[in-house]
Amino acid sequence: MTWLADAVEHWIAIKQEGVTSRQRDYVEGMVAEYKHQLLKWHEQGMSDAKILLFLLPKSLDTLKGICRLTIEGYIEAIRLFLHANDEFLSLLESTDISPISTLRLKKLFRLLHYLTGNVRHPIPKVRVRLNPCTQITHWDAKAEETFGWSEQDALGKGAVGLFVPWIESGSGRIMTAHLEDVCQFRDDFSLNVNQNRNAQGQLFWMFWVNVPVTDAAGKITELVSVGMRTDEPELMQRMVKLWRKWRRFRRTSWLLRRYTNSMKTRIR
Repeated sequence: MTWLADAVEHWIAIKQEGVTSRQRDYVEGMVAEYKHQLLKWHEQGMSDAKILLFLLPKSLDTLKGICRLTIEGYIEAIRLFLHANDEFLSLLESTDISPISTLRLKKLFRLLHYLTGNVRHPIPKVRVRLNPCTQITHWDAKAEETFGWSEQDALGKGAVGLFVPWIESGSGRIMTAHLEDVCQFRDDFSLNVNQNRNAQGQLFWMFWVNVPVTDAAGKITELVSVGMRTDEPELMQRMVKLWRKWRRFRRTSWLLRRYTNSMKTRIR
């Protein structure tokens, strides 16, 4: 009977992506408990058929626990996404750039927060600034704590190679090109999910909110970025893709309405 527990442990070991730390800890704890119980039952001379019968209710409880953790993970990811959008709107106001109707979005987020609830725990926010060449121009205390480099070590250095890996594991994405797109604010990179690293080489995922700072001529001089760690990178990436599609649809519909109104004016 131990082969099943071994198979589950092996699956958890190789399935790093898509399995949250809470799910992994929960399953590993249950497997350890089952192995301990199996050993006791074998010592008591219990048959495999009887052991299987006894394990069935426990297995169902474990399955329900995994489902509960998965649902909670989705809800937490949605809360984090909404929290990031609140941060995005606040940054827009502070940089005097309002390409979208922030008042309507704030009302929408208030409603969604009411339905899903706010994030349970205060989320540590990393605040950095990058110039268009992806060099670090601002590095706050939380960035020092999260990534392990002091402000003196970070300022003036390139983001890629310091707190962003050269190549993102799993996706194989080249981060130099990706970060250049983010810093030039292409394709609506107001929300972004990517892999990061600390001074010890540990890799982890962060959800970034990005807002450009422009000069009097409207040229982007810096990018203000606020990052929050996430255990659900794939889910967050899917939500970011939906966000980008919605932004493009909204922009397209706005241009279409403007064109239609101008045509009506000409006809009149």
